Amino acid sequence: MRAKSTLIAVARSRSIRLAAIAFVVLFVGWRWDRTTGFTGLPRFGEDLKERRLPVLQTLPIKDSPRSGYDGQFYAQIAVEPNVASPDLGRALDKSSYRPRRILLPLLAYGLGAGQAWVVLQIYALLNTAAWLWLAVILWRLLPRNDWRHTAAWLGVMLSVGALDSVRLALTDLPAALLLVLAASAMERGRERIATLWVLLAGFTREISVAGALLVRSTAGSGRTFFLRAASTGPVLLWCAWLAWRLPGPVGHEGNIDWPGFAFLRQLVSNLQLVLAGDFNPRVVFGVLGGLGLAAQSLFVLNQWRAFAANAWVRMALPFAVLFWLIGADPWLDYRAVARDCLPMTLVFNLLWARRTEASPFWLLANVIVIDGVTRMAPP
Repeated sequence: MRAKSTLIAVARSRSIRLAAIAFVVLFVGWRWDRTTGFTGLPRFGEDLKERRLPVLQTLPIKDSPRSGYDGQFYAQIAVEPNVASPDLGRALDKSSYRPRRILLPLLAYGLGAGQAWVVLQIYALLNTAAWLWLAVILWRLLPRNDWRHTAAWLGVMLSVGALDSVRLALTDLPAALLLVLAASAMERGRERIATLWVLLAGFTREISVAGALLVRSTAGSGRTFFLRAASTGPVLLWCAWLAWRLPGPVGHEGNIDWPGFAFLRQLVSNLQLVLAGDFNPRVVFGVLGGLGLAAQSLFVLNQWRAFAANAWVRMALPFAVLFWLIGADPWLDYRAVARDCLPMTLVFNLLWARRTEASPFWLLANVIVIDGVTRMAPP
């Protein structure tokens, strides 16, 4: 009993949250290099070195093995935000797809005054800034007066979806942050501000337009339709213009599948590997993390009755549905699914913490925290 009381007291203290913040800041700082700065975060692939923007050819950029990762493309858009530039078209893997997520690159370009080296450093750290901003917001939404609140706060901030976005300089976490700002604005009755936040989220990551459902007006269905159209229309027009103006594929093949098919295929495949003795973290957490995300989705879907009254439920339900529709390509690594469904993870923890009757066993759905924390350590 005494041990339990001690654990609850620790959970209610600010120390554990401050330690989590220090952990993330420390390991981001650890990736700084005296020569290359923070250019290791966006993962510039050495195989794509000759295709980089000419202005980057002379800069000291840290190379990553093989083809790198997606953050390198958004970083190059930040350096050259003219999406019609032939040089940018050669640098991108999908010239009409990557520029959909234009907001972070534009922000980095503006803050860096167009200076390529400065812009790269700013872009690399925007996710860290978004993570810290979200930490502050959730600290307010989940005060320290209940151990559940701290558990939920950690479940979001240390989730693999949030930390991988920071570690790889992607768009998932900033988009989720903007949706949180929108839902918070709706709770305060500021529907126009919420509409703006959703619009910005859509320009950060186009799938975030699904969050437009959280916008709801007390003035009636006509006003609600107008606000939702205002938060999605410009993003859809931007995506349509890019598809018309620029060559190349407009998305990834295999992103969508029949409900649950891709999830079950990867679950069975990874289970077979584990039973055969393969304990690679990607395989083990492909099982544990996949099941955890499925539990989060079911929990959120079960809140459908609160759809009309609760902005958080309206924000998360589309992503809880999306979880079951995600196709084989993202499921090659469940962490991509965790990033895609980050708004679902966030609202799952928020709703669980606010329901005192909810079983603590639901916290097992946050097993992805273990994977997120271990992956933050430098290689």
